[in-house]
Amino acid sequence: MNRIMFETERLCLKKLKKSDLTTRYARWLNEAEVKKYLESRFTRHTPATLYKYWQGQERDKNCLFLGIFLKDQLRHIGNIKLHRIDRRHRNAELSLMIGEKSCWGNGYAHEAIRRLLNHAFNKLKLHKVYARIYSVNKNSIKAFKRAGFLFDGIRKEHYFFGNKFVDEVCMSVISP
Repeated sequence: MNRIMFETERLCLKKLKKSDLTTRYARWLNEAEVKKYLESRFTRHTPATLYKYWQGQERDKNCLFLGIFLKDQLRHIGNIKLHRIDRRHRNAELSLMIGEKSCWGNGYAHEAIRRLLNHAFNKLKLHKVYARIYSVNKNSIKAFKRAGFLFDGIRKEHYFFGNKFVDEVCMSVISP
């Protein structure tokens, strides 16, 4: 079965399958630099914990959880998720993680975001897609800005990070 859902110039966005829930993937989520801004950083990850999480995402009818794969190698480098899809109000949240550190800084996050936005607006007919980002996560803010997201506001001292509270940056993009 072909699992490729969306393609870009360099990426394939595909539904994950059980065989994608590898020790390499778990290792990303256990690495300090990768998990730094993830809510899942409080859990030690194994293929078994990934499986449990994946099952929940697969059952959620208001979630599209995809792996980000390099097209030329079909190598899994991260995940992107359109979730909290609210069909009544026509909005959803978008979040992502590039787990493969060797792929950081290459524009893959921006490319994946743009492709999933295309689907959200043109196929799902959503009006708005939003993101919630730790204020200290400058690279994510930059990737979302580059993909067309605008600043909505700040939720002051919303996350406990390190030994202090940091703000949540709220960003969104409206359907063109």
